[in-house]
Amino acid sequence: MPVNRQNATVGRVPVSGWFVPIGISHTVALLTLLAFGASWHWYLETLGHFRVQYLVVLVICGTLFWLAGKWKQAVHAVLLASVNLMVVLPLYRVPPTVHHRGGSFTAVAANVQFSNQRRGRLLDYVRRTDPDWLALLEITPSWGKTLRPLEMRYPFSLSVPRPGGFGMALFSRYPWSEARAIPLGDAADYCLRVRTRHADSKWTLFVVHTASPISSQRVVSRNHQLRCLADLVQRETDPVVIVGDLNTTSWSPAFADLLSRTRLLDSRQGWGVQPSWPSGNPLFGIPIDHCLVSSRVAVLNRKVGNDIGSDHLPVFVELAFRR
Repeated sequence: MPVNRQNATVGRVPVSGWFVPIGISHTVALLTLLAFGASWHWYLETLGHFRVQYLVVLVICGTLFWLAGKWKQAVHAVLLASVNLMVVLPLYRVPPTVHHRGGSFTAVAANVQFSNQRRGRLLDYVRRTDPDWLALLEITPSWGKTLRPLEMRYPFSLSVPRPGGFGMALFSRYPWSEARAIPLGDAADYCLRVRTRHADSKWTLFVVHTASPISSQRVVSRNHQLRCLADLVQRETDPVVIVGDLNTTSWSPAFADLLSRTRLLDSRQGWGVQPSWPSGNPLFGIPIDHCLVSSRVAVLNRKVGNDIGSDHLPVFVELAFRR
């Protein structure tokens, strides 16, 4: 007697057809849990940068399982999605209403990418946003020539052009009492430190670009730079603002240690994740370009800008001093 070998179906989909979404769900769940071991190995820290992507994938899988009546898999996916949600959600918690004084000021920080061939996009973006402060990273000698038109707009500037991705430049409408490059560990690593004032408030700005974490050695270098930065911030008596490419997301142990030691706040709080890299692949976008502020500084607006031809998107902030 012939045997009927029809495949069983669930929600009109063959059972075998669920192997892929179940496999994806279990893989992303494993990555979610492994990311909590970020302090043990830099590979695991890298996994922790993609919390938003894990959340989205698990929500999609959980929804598919629920619609198909696969309750066990749906609950599993939702629980692991909730784990990622609890990591991401604090960035969307709206802070209390801010009362500030002395008016606000705006700043743009952008990693322009030293090999960028569409440099006019940056100049167009600066003209549109018209920030009071402009901090630029990966400035080479040729980039320095490109930026000369900005000197007409900004009477105060400091430029440290270097080959490769290690130069910086800062432009301002406001005068400063001190502006200099400060070592971060050794002569090759540095940041810009500017002491200035807004209305009757003194404050200090740091412009930072740490090593990219593409190897264990560079991760060690980046973490050392962040510790040196924390030491510099701890010596300041006035409010501090840090802008730049820290090459880490808001969820890494190195970033948490920086906030803990300096008592600075992530300007993303209340404004969301705002991924800034890589600009050409938003599905894998992660937030590595930062603005950190002292508790006496209020963040009135924060957003990522348009494509400037770089692999990074610029970060725009509007800041003021609290009453």
